[in-house]
Amino acid sequence: MDTSSFSDPLDDDSISVDYSSTGTNTESDRHAKSDERDETKEVQRLASSETAHIRFWRLVVVALLLISGTVLSTFTYIFLKGQEKDDYGDAVRSIGSSC
Repeated sequence: MDTSSFSDPLDDDSISVDYSSTGTNTESDRHAKSDERDETKEVQRLASSETAHIRFWRLVVVALLLISGTVLSTFTYIFLKGQEKDDYGDAVRSIGSSC
């Protein structure tokens, strides 16, 4: 089997190392870090803004559910109370007319 067509990923000739870096922060490194911090602040600002909008709409939905539940319960109570009075009056009349 001919192995000359295969390349060894661990072959030293295929690895390039930049020895020019002194390990200190260069101006471009500082600028990149500053850009990252600015981007992080922008993302945090947008996230807090979106969170505030979500909290507002969650409050609106909960309020609407409570209001609609209260209105529906009140109308149901009023309707059933009137229906109960009518049923009671009908029952008393039917007992009175049968005597």
